Amino acid sequence: MAQRVRTAQAVRTAQMVRVRGESRRQPFAQVMLFVAVVVVTVAAYLIDSSLIGPEYVAATLAVAVLTAVSVIVEANGWGAAGPVTSLWFAAFPLLDIVACIFIRAALVDVLPVAGLLVIFPIAWLSFAFPAPLMVAGIAGTAVVTAYPLLRDGAGIDEPGDWARVFALPIVVTLFAVATAAVGRDLVTRQSRADAEAERARAAQLSSTEATLTIRALVETSPDALAVFDLDGRAIVANDAALAVGLKVGRPDLMLVGDFTEVYDRHGQEIAVGGATMERILGGALAEPQRVTVGTPGSQLTLSVSARSVPGASGEPIAVVMVAHDVTELVHAIEVRDRFLDDVGHELKTPLTTILGHADLLADAPDAATVAQAATIRRAAERQWGVVNQLMSAGRTTVDTGAAGAPDASEVVEAGGIIERGSEAARLSADQKGVDLAVVLDAVEPVRFAARDLLALVEAITSNAVRFTPAGGTVVVGLRREGESALLEVSDTGIGMSPDEQQHAFDRFYRTASSREQAVPGLGLGLSIAQTLAESNGATISLESTPGQGTVVTVRMRFASGRVVT
Repeated sequence: MAQRVRTAQAVRTAQMVRVRGESRRQPFAQVMLFVAVVVVTVAAYLIDSSLIGPEYVAATLAVAVLTAVSVIVEANGWGAAGPVTSLWFAAFPLLDIVACIFIRAALVDVLPVAGLLVIFPIAWLSFAFPAPLMVAGIAGTAVVTAYPLLRDGAGIDEPGDWARVFALPIVVTLFAVATAAVGRDLVTRQSRADAEAERARAAQLSSTEATLTIRALVETSPDALAVFDLDGRAIVANDAALAVGLKVGRPDLMLVGDFTEVYDRHGQEIAVGGATMERILGGALAEPQRVTVGTPGSQLTLSVSARSVPGASGEPIAVVMVAHDVTELVHAIEVRDRFLDDVGHELKTPLTTILGHADLLADAPDAATVAQAATIRRAAERQWGVVNQLMSAGRTTVDTGAAGAPDASEVVEAGGIIERGSEAARLSADQKGVDLAVVLDAVEPVRFAARDLLALVEAITSNAVRFTPAGGTVVVGLRREGESALLEVSDTGIGMSPDEQQHAFDRFYRTASSREQAVPGLGLGLSIAQTLAESNGATISLESTPGQGTVVTVRMRFASGRVVT
């Protein structure tokens, strides 16, 4: 801060010096003196031509020569290198004062106004030059008044003589001080005006550079980006945004009126119209929303978000909208999902045959064959579960927006479904030596699709058993918290690090420890559970400590109505 203040002071000082330097070179006072001398000379000639003697002529010619030289110097820009070199211009007013000595001496008795000629060089010195030079000029005025007395040998003995000598210097001193004060004030005001103008130019340049930078960023962005004023008119928009505008029937990008060819992620056309800007300012697009725009066959799938831009007062002054093209990503995910679903169906066909033959072998009379049939069935059922996970993953789709309204409208008794879902992992828990317990403290019905809730419990519980070593415990609980039912599955398994928890719900994600310990699985359990929870308006979260275990919590809504059994 102090550095900026010193810099600003230095700039103002430099500007003041520059202004004074320019004033020193201006021949205005010199020209005015020359004109005044001409007027006085004409008047003296008309009064008594004998007054114009050799001294008067020499002084008048000196003023004329000084005037001509000062005009030539200024016209050619000589002496403009700096404030120091311009000091030599003080020679002009000082020599003018010398000339005024002889002009006044010749005319003082018949034309007293000649004594006022000294005002012009004094004004020049006091306005544009340092104080010592002004004092030298004032001292020169004393010579102007004393010269006639000294020339005539009258001496300066009486008080009246002293008054005649110093009256003019005193008056001139007051005039010089006033002129210097006015000059300093004018210079200060001019320097301030120049500083303000310089700041305005710098601000304008900075604003222009910022605008060009923003425009360059907008134009080079692969995303559709546009800035709108509060009336919905586009202020800045890149080519990608204009292309999107064409697809929604709005080439002018106005956020007013109805939009056409806009579809949600399920392919249903969305009626977008009226109050678009109000909804944006209300935060409707603060989080990315996935929409499809354009006519079928040439559609784009976009992740759209918009935020208001606050001004200095904190009130919105504009809106920035960004649309990221996710068409290829969505297409790739759809291809992958179809592939997983197709592969799942293909794998289920031989597994069905294997399970059927295992059932036939289970009826064999010898115990060895029955045991082998049981082994075959367990292996086939395990693979059947893997295939079901693959198919469940294949039926989910990416949603770049916020979770919408719940798809489920069923009201179910969660306790029984949770018990059945937990039993699906009972066999695996018994085989590993893991204690599996179910604790139900809430009995009110919840709003959740029964099939989805069963699959969710199976996925989370199986996942907990899979990552809990022998001797560990898995507890599946249901309890009430406020207006919500909390399904909690806790285990004493290997746990997850904070970095691993960030990817826990990613599809096909497996932790390093699960790979090192060869824990079976595809990394789909929690991903499937999250999809099922969000599609039913529930939320799912995870807390874990490495080496101590994990707690997965699903928050569901209590609901009144007929329970689906």
